[in-house]
Amino acid sequence: MFQQPLQNKFLLNCTMLVCLLFLAGPICYATNTNTNTNTNTNTNTNTNTNDTLDIRPYPWIRQDLNQIQFYGSSLKDFVELFQKISDLENGSDESVKIIHFGDSHLQADFLSNKFRELINQFFHLPRPSIRNFIFPYSVAHTNSLLPYRFKEQGYFNSFRNTTSTNPLPLGISGFCLSTKDTNANLEITCPSSENFQYNIHRIFAFHSFDSGAWMPKIVANTNTKANNANNANDNPPSISTSENTEVEIQRFPSLGCSVFDFSTPCDKFTYYFSKADNNSYSGENHWGKLYGLWMQNIGSSLSYNNLGVNGACIKSFLKCQYLGRELKIIAPQAIFISLGTNDAYHGFDSVNFVKDYSSFITQLRENAPNAAILLITPGDYLINRKNKNPKLPILIRAIETVAELNNCALWNFYEIGGGKNSIRQWFSHGLAGKDQLHLIRKGYELSGELLFKAFFSAYKKEHYSNLNIFPNTNTTNDSDTVLRKHYSNTEKF
Repeated sequence: MFQQPLQNKFLLNCTMLVCLLFLAGPICYATNTNTNTNTNTNTNTNTNTNDTLDIRPYPWIRQDLNQIQFYGSSLKDFVELFQKISDLENGSDESVKIIHFGDSHLQADFLSNKFRELINQFFHLPRPSIRNFIFPYSVAHTNSLLPYRFKEQGYFNSFRNTTSTNPLPLGISGFCLSTKDTNANLEITCPSSENFQYNIHRIFAFHSFDSGAWMPKIVANTNTKANNANNANDNPPSISTSENTEVEIQRFPSLGCSVFDFSTPCDKFTYYFSKADNNSYSGENHWGKLYGLWMQNIGSSLSYNNLGVNGACIKSFLKCQYLGRELKIIAPQAIFISLGTNDAYHGFDSVNFVKDYSSFITQLRENAPNAAILLITPGDYLINRKNKNPKLPILIRAIETVAELNNCALWNFYEIGGGKNSIRQWFSHGLAGKDQLHLIRKGYELSGELLFKAFFSAYKKEHYSNLNIFPNTNTTNDSDTVLRKHYSNTEKF
């Protein structure tokens, strides 16, 4: 008997799946309603002794639904993640890294910055949570809340993964900063606060090696009184800037990165787009290119990094050729994905969306096999400031399907945020912009609070017996197996 190629069989199964999944309403999941009365035995203390995040009640927001749903083996992945965080609370020196992919709802860093603030407020960590991955968004003439200061010298061009014709390969950030100016450089200053001092001792620079022999270097301003650890209760060390000294460099062309080790930690450095030869090369493919910097800071414990690109969809990140190898270097313990708004903004092919989203998750797991993955749905929004999007409920169901097929956790912001027509309420209460597509800062911070509360609530439930678990019986990755449990009819749409 003739056997279909694997990709054709997968596409056929996805077609059947998506055509069927909208009759039965939202996918149901089993919930344990027993109350867990066990208390946490963690002996660490935190300035927040309540461990309860009180969020202002808005009548349309379904705080009763504000929970993470776990499909199949995703529960095991998150239990392992929670254990690593618990170890940090008990003084472990191991780091936990979270990567969050998204679109314009994430790039501004309002939601993710609020999440990061709440990590520091509610988790009993010995050292503050920070962001380790940076890209010079301001130099690329785009928005970001990044507190890092960038001072550029020279001529730069920039590219992102949302352009229809992208002449350059991209990495995990979805951005690229390029130059042909041999004198170009970026001076980068990391922010210090009352309770925390940046003490950077290593930087992974993701850049091109095939661009006319450009080999970047970093010169650091060192902190002569840097501590080996940053405890929130300690006073930050005073900074004394020494003479600029070039750091030790290791090159890894096959990984697309150079590693810069500082003999003395720093909070300020200059990145030079340097050439290894004086030959002249034509064409932008031969310019020096920077995709982003991953900084290792002495004393950091939990790193939460938002990687949003305005206008991005699933396909935008699928075409980032270097994403996999950079992700392998970072080795995150958790990956959040907030995509879908732009996928369904101008028409929506749900079958290909499920296929593309699943391919993206496969790529992530191949390069970060130990990462717990959380899918986050978009909230309600309008098209062209006035029109409802009839495909939006289909998009939400498709993301639910992706979570089930790929054993991912799910946070359904669409339902939690009020569901159909709820964007009108967000706007009338001063939480959304005039386009009723984007929230304003206050609205994004509220959504960040909701996301953190769901995440923290799951973390606090000892033995995890009350988590929303949807047991995935699809052990053969056969879409038909998933369908038979929930649907009996087909529907064209």
